[in-house]
Amino acid sequence: MGSQSINTDLTMAATSTGGLPGVPLHAPLSAKYKDTFAFPTIKDRCPVILCKVIDHLHRERNNIGRELGPEAMEGLYKVVEELSKLRYEMQTNKPIVDLVDGVGMASVWNKS
Repeated sequence: MGSQSINTDLTMAATSTGGLPGVPLHAPLSAKYKDTFAFPTIKDRCPVILCKVIDHLHRERNNIGRELGPEAMEGLYKVVEELSKLRYEMQTNKPIVDLVDGVGMASVWNKS
């Protein structure tokens, strides 16, 4: 029975359905609310994942250049630069600049 109350408390701390102070009731999880699960996910977990992606791309840059050519290498540098900037913004709790992609898919991220 004691473990049941622990699970309830964890659920309340991870969502806005429990009426967390400063979080509108039933609001979608958002990193702008520090008491939700989303805040540490964006601030702490996502930068670690981005770091792994950046490291992998850096290690594979020569293979990518050999297989896909110099244009791919230039694109790779731009991707690494943008991912590094995003990682910094997340870690330092800076406003995240809207993404621009030229295809129209960035609007999904930007409206969140």
